[in-house]
Amino acid sequence: MVRNAIHLVLLSVLVPMSAYAQQPTPAFISVKEVEIRSGASDKFPATGKLLQNDRVLIKREANSGQSLEIVPPSGSFSWVREKHVQSGPPENGRETLVTTVDETELRAGADGKTEPLPHVTIKVKKGTKLIARGPKVNVAIEREAWWPVECLPDESRFIPASAIQKSTAPGSLPTLPPGGNGTKEPPQWSLADRAQREGRLDDAERLFLDIVRENAGTNGDFELSLRAQNRVREIRMQRRVNLTSRPSGGGSTLIPPTGVPAFTPPSDLLPPRPSLQASPTGMSRTTTSPANANARNSSAAGWLRRSGFQIDGKQTYALESNNGQLRVYVTAAPGVDLESHLNRPVEVFGSFEIRGDVRGAEYMRASRVMPIR
Repeated sequence: MVRNAIHLVLLSVLVPMSAYAQQPTPAFISVKEVEIRSGASDKFPATGKLLQNDRVLIKREANSGQSLEIVPPSGSFSWVREKHVQSGPPENGRETLVTTVDETELRAGADGKTEPLPHVTIKVKKGTKLIARGPKVNVAIEREAWWPVECLPDESRFIPASAIQKSTAPGSLPTLPPGGNGTKEPPQWSLADRAQREGRLDDAERLFLDIVRENAGTNGDFELSLRAQNRVREIRMQRRVNLTSRPSGGGSTLIPPTGVPAFTPPSDLLPPRPSLQASPTGMSRTTTSPANANARNSSAAGWLRRSGFQIDGKQTYALESNNGQLRVYVTAAPGVDLESHLNRPVEVFGSFEIRGDVRGAEYMRASRVMPIR
């Protein structure tokens, strides 16, 4: 009886500690360039590359400490057989797929390749929702069609442990690279981020607001609170984009959902309007007046990340300052590739436009992007 009681007490202690230990640890690439692989050694095919100071999230050590299992970096993707999925309802303007059989295999995708790699990264159960990254592809060597899809949260990629500074082993706080954002994310951040990506906006907003409240005091993490506020603002804009009313006069007006107040943090937390003073030290900004009275040509610098909503049906990105402050929302003009610069410091050039349906920051249509080294 006593032994069983002790066993239950140990379980109650060990389970939460184990769950916390599995929370990904942020770290930064310390070498000039490193290949991402689909498995835990160089025998597995490469899926892409990371550059020095790129941020990764480490899950755990692998291959006797020779490799690190990481959350698939931004831009990673997988493949699923067409015959194992059916179309699902659109989500935030993106096509979704739902698996129709148990043990559906997802295979790793690689940059520059239009066919799946031979390595199975995960098997998922029937009814799993996937986000399509593009149209299906007829793969000649497989003699069947495949869909490219976004990586699931449970998928992993791998890098050599030597690519990370030794001080950033799993469980320790990484050394911040020049210009980086070293705020350590609490466990509920990944839950909130996943809820937003899955379209569970109420859950995501509640979790991000919990982070804001928990860090509101003098001992709180100001930068983390600011980043969470940005995400709440983004979620509420995402709702407005999803609720479009078309007046009789034509055009469209984006309206907030009933009962959801506008998110207005204290004035000192509001993002600065793009200006010469807002540029990072050493970065130049030029401004000209285009023919359109509602637009002006300029540039903005910051860390680029993918936003959770679309503008004019296009993937929207956010530029953030070093401390996580939202500076500007960005979409790409034709021929401009923003996706390859995710989670990296960049300067974006283009035209700022005044729009009534974009709130919380100014909006830019990017005509050029330049990495900051």
